[in-house]
This record gives sequence, C-alpha cells and structure tokens, in this order.
Amino acid sequence: TVILQVLLSADGRVASVSVSQSSGFERLDKAALDAVRRWRWSPTLRGGQAVMVTGRVRIPFLIQAN
Repeated sequence: TVILQVLLSADGRVASVSVSQSSGFERLDKAALDAVRRWRWSPTLRGGQAVMVTGRVRIPFLIQAN
C-alpha cells in the first residue's frame, strides 16, 4: 500500500502529489504517483465557491503469482 498526499486545485485537477508513506517498492510508489496525477475529482465547494483542498489517497497493490 502506498499513501499519497494530494493537493487538488479548485477545478478538481491534481496540483501536486507526493508519497506520504512508501510501499517499500519504488516501482509501486511511482505507479501510484503516475496514476493519481491523471485523476480528476469534482471540485470541492465551500460557500458555493470551488476551493483547493489537500488529502491523502491510499493505493493498495495486490501482488499475484501467475
């Protein structure tokens, strides 16, 4: 599991993202960062105005043997 710290702009796009807690595997951390950078959220509204917000996103990985 990778935990990312994400800053969302007022339009719901990712303004910045960083690893808050590593999975212990650089490749998985990078995959999580790359994926979340492409995500879009509905803007957060406060008093009817779209605002920037920060939050954490947990990305679990399941390793399967074939």
